[in-house]
Amino acid sequence: MTDLGEMKYFLGLEIEQTDNGVLIHQKKYPKEIIKKFNMEDCKEISALMETQLKLEQIKTSEEFDSTTYRSMIGSLIYLCASRPNLACTVNMMSCYNANPSKQHAVYVKRILRYVKYSLELGIWFESRSNSELMTFSDVSYANSEKCRSKSSYYCSFGSGIFCWSSKNQTIMAQSYAEAKYIVVNLIAKQAEWSKKILTDI
Repeated sequence: MTDLGEMKYFLGLEIEQTDNGVLIHQKKYPKEIIKKFNMEDCKEISALMETQLKLEQIKTSEEFDSTTYRSMIGSLIYLCASRPNLACTVNMMSCYNANPSKQHAVYVKRILRYVKYSLELGIWFESRSNSELMTFSDVSYANSEKCRSKSSYYCSFGSGIFCWSSKNQTIMAQSYAEAKYIVVNLIAKQAEWSKKILTDI
């Protein structure tokens, strides 16, 4: 066996290890995405998405090339490996892979503009002995075309997030309370599994 030293690069993920902690990011990969879709000269933007955006209300006959659209979404999904803040928005836009419009493409390019603005972001795991397992969840009630609620949650250990999810619920909730119960059930199972893993470690 050969000792390669501390890990610095793995499958597109860049790892910086210091005495204070570990930073996992992807500075090189988003630059490649921006270049791939000819957005090197685009204007950076500090807001990921418009508030109160209703994508299902977009009515347009102008279609966008679905192959290019899926390629953009696929690239952003891989970027979510170190950027959980993108997960919910990318999930929303991936729902239109089959028949995207030019307006949908505009919103995806807005994500790329935000990525260009925030190349330095990543996941920071701080070195400290009092780290605690924490979970957070949220739900948006019946906000899709099929009246499905969207569940979002993440788990953190100390300062770093190690598990996250953002997707439509598989059943149609009859109320906000029921939609909230579904996401709380999901995060409770994830937290229990994580707790057992940490106990074994």
